[in-house]
Amino acid sequence: MRLPNRKNAIIQKEKLVDYLLSLTDEDGRSKAEYFRKIGFNESNLKDFERALLAIAANNEVKTIEKYDFGVKYIAEGLMDSPSGERVKIRTVWSIDRGKNAPRLVTAYHI
Repeated sequence: MRLPNRKNAIIQKEKLVDYLLSLTDEDGRSKAEYFRKIGFNESNLKDFERALLAIAANNEVKTIEKYDFGVKYIAEGLMDSPSGERVKIRTVWSIDRGKNAPRLVTAYHI
């Protein structure tokens, strides 16, 4: 199965800047080091966002998990990076209770 309502998936700018690319966020630092190493940064946020959304749009959901806020969906896929590398990334999306649009929770290299 594919991510439900994937055409409406959202990624908050803060999720990219303050988490996935933040070298000072305790939880995001290792992710930021990796994503920056492969060429993503504040100057190409739209490219980063498009690459993450493409994983949700083009790949099957591997895992579905109910949790306190709704349902989490895990999708994995290959991402083209600014450095020219093609890397395998796991994305975690949530469709919160009462909402329809999936939102990005996290992403990391696998």
